[in-house]
Amino acid sequence: MVIFISTTKVLRHGSRAPNFEKIFHAINKDVDVELWPAGAGELTQNGKREAYEMGRKLRTRYSAFLGDYYNAKDFRVFSTLIERTMMTAQLAASAMFPPKGYQKWSNELAWQPVPVYPEYVISNADDVNCKWLLKDSSMEMKNKNMSASEFGLEEDDLRLLQDQLGSYDKNSILFMFKLWNVWDNNFFKAKENISLPPWTKTLYPDKMTAAVLKFGKFFLSGSPTRKMVLVGPYGKGLTSYFTKSERKMELHVLHDKNLIGLLTTLGIEIEEFPGPTATVAIELHKKNEEYYFEVYHYSNHKQSTPTLMKMPCGTNCSYDIMIKQWQTYAEANFEEICAKDNAKSAGFAAIFFSGTSEDYQESKRKQGSKLAGLGR
Repeated sequence: MVIFISTTKVLRHGSRAPNFEKIFHAINKDVDVELWPAGAGELTQNGKREAYEMGRKLRTRYSAFLGDYYNAKDFRVFSTLIERTMMTAQLAASAMFPPKGYQKWSNELAWQPVPVYPEYVISNADDVNCKWLLKDSSMEMKNKNMSASEFGLEEDDLRLLQDQLGSYDKNSILFMFKLWNVWDNNFFKAKENISLPPWTKTLYPDKMTAAVLKFGKFFLSGSPTRKMVLVGPYGKGLTSYFTKSERKMELHVLHDKNLIGLLTTLGIEIEEFPGPTATVAIELHKKNEEYYFEVYHYSNHKQSTPTLMKMPCGTNCSYDIMIKQWQTYAEANFEEICAKDNAKSAGFAAIFFSGTSEDYQESKRKQGSKLAGLGR
């Protein structure tokens, strides 16, 4: 008999508007602000529906495990301090716990409030709060004389892109972040059936997607030190939850780069860029007095049954082995590395991150003010 013990999940937010209010506005000049009334980077109506539907998928899979009623001791949802993740967290949680019995408070509204907690552990060493990541990857590209062609783009592709994004050999990392921004905008415009810039047709989706994914993995975990900075917070968070917490389930609503970080921590090969509502579920099971982990993946809210993923230790891995591995990651001095260069790198980072797939300026403003209020 297999007994379900506990599980933690990382869910990417739903579809959003492009980041058109950025330093790279020149390459986003074709974006019609009227098409995105909620504003840059905010959830679209489709994104809200996707988040709710993903919550319904999780309710279906874990209904027997969670029971019919929301219980604060059994379930907690976390989010980064960005509107789209907080809204996604609320939508998914409301779908997971429609009010029943004594929790039903309105005959007109099949909804109940589920609190959303701020996510600090994972975001502590991401590219917003750890500017060292950008500095280190930029220096590596410069020292190794790496060009944008390292990420799978051919010379003809680069020449086409150069007309739109500027030189690809003078500042390769800036060029790749610009490409990431263009890909990001195309992705979300295509989700809304909005026409794409004609010049991108030979590159999007296949070539751009492959190049951005390859660059993203290089930027986040391309060196042993960057990898340890990336996986350190996940090791800390996973170890804490699976050794100390009595909650049955945690749901963490984060961003694309965070799913890349989690999959890297688990040793799972990343074959596709995490799209909206992509979800990774880490489940702890017990069979014949032996505890083991399984990892499941939803590509998006449309996938009814998640895919069982293969880790280096197989599709089910010993509790002791995984905890020991995560504890090793947790002991990495990622906080010290990030803190050391943050002051020097703040201005340097702002130049680049304003145009990447996630919001530097918004996160800096919101997380900075709220973290200060909580004594961090």
